[in-house]
Amino acid sequence: MKMSINIDAARYDLYLALRSIKKFDASVLLVVLTLSIGLAAAMTGYGVMASLSRLPINVRTGGLYIGWVNSIDSDVDIYHSSDNKNTIPSHIAVRDARNLLTTKYGIASWVTANSTQDISANGVDAHVAKDQTVLLTSSQFITSLGIRLVSGRSWNLSEEEAGAPVAVIDTFLARRLLGSRMQIGQNILINNHPFRVIGIVEPFKFSPHFYELDEWAFSADQQERVLIPYSSLLNSGIVPDNKDLCDTDSTRQGKVSLAFDANACQWLTFWINLKSNSEASSFKDFLDAYQKALSPNVPINRAPRSTLYDLSEWLIRQNVVPNSIRLSLLMSVGFLLLCIVSASGVLTARLARDSREIAVRRALGATKLSIFRRYIFHSLALSIVSGLIAIPILLFGLFLAKKQMPDASNTIYVDGIVALYMIVVTLVSGIGVGVVPAMRNAGEQLAAVLNRGEQ
Repeated sequence: MKMSINIDAARYDLYLALRSIKKFDASVLLVVLTLSIGLAAAMTGYGVMASLSRLPINVRTGGLYIGWVNSIDSDVDIYHSSDNKNTIPSHIAVRDARNLLTTKYGIASWVTANSTQDISANGVDAHVAKDQTVLLTSSQFITSLGIRLVSGRSWNLSEEEAGAPVAVIDTFLARRLLGSRMQIGQNILINNHPFRVIGIVEPFKFSPHFYELDEWAFSADQQERVLIPYSSLLNSGIVPDNKDLCDTDSTRQGKVSLAFDANACQWLTFWINLKSNSEASSFKDFLDAYQKALSPNVPINRAPRSTLYDLSEWLIRQNVVPNSIRLSLLMSVGFLLLCIVSASGVLTARLARDSREIAVRRALGATKLSIFRRYIFHSLALSIVSGLIAIPILLFGLFLAKKQMPDASNTIYVDGIVALYMIVVTLVSGIGVGVVPAMRNAGEQLAAVLNRGEQ
């Protein structure tokens, strides 16, 4: 029975709160507009931040990590794969890739590298697809990242070990080069070398482009439409777009050779899906031991010798979310707090006129909790209205953010997490606006009101 009475009392307080909102005046409009602008600013700041911070893939089991070891004898500490020199190198050599891909750790592992090439069909009248991004990778890339095969298959491990000239292309390029029937088994030319098409996949792109962040952060425009075994580069003369150090050339008196040698340079990025944090720790120990066993000629003063980062940490270290975005979020939250304080002041002044009514209710037995609850309901209702008004402002803010960051335009959108944040912030803001007037009015006493001359 007591629970029923409390519910009825709360319903009555809600009724009184909604009734008071009907007394629309300029102060109510000022509270709503002030709060809606603050909410829109905070929601836009968080929406952009959350969008850029999303993981590009859904790792269903364990976590995705990037591993690095250095088997290069050069003592030059400059890594192309790191914006901050010596801090986050990521490219490894072919010999290391082959060894790491055969470890028994994790669920799956693969390597990646990019090369920009002209692609054509093997025929005199074939069309040429200029400046296509070719992804040099390993056999588990397609299955591990959930890329759907439309027809055919990916290459197997024996083809990878042999450096077989096989390729998997997406449907867009298949229609352009192979015709509407998109028959597998035909040849395409990459760097004037024939590659047999053994599979066709749906077009794919990951934003951010996490496995080649030294190439571009987001893949809004650029897209890899051709996948070939990384080992086929050894026989085709294809050169990756980027490389790090190469082994020292003894014929040049210890200087680093500028010519690309696929076997002697670092140009592959190694990724592995590890089952748990404990397995990640074990794999890091393995990398350390592997590094120590590589070559006694590797300079001992170079640091780091090996690294292992999970995907989230890797994105942070590569500055995928710029510091300016974080600063904008902090400023928008500060602006929202200022709007809450301003709206609370206006609401306190507006509700002061209810002091006589509240004092009478208190004299008739209404509790402080009942009065407090009524005004919290009042501010929450105003906050919800403000939140609804803030939604189109938020969408306009995200539109402007896309215009300012075109590379990330396909990444910025409102998902369930952002929507939940909007709801929580709206409700919390409503409570924040209503606390001061609710506490003030809940403490009113009839005698005090009479003494102020409010008979």
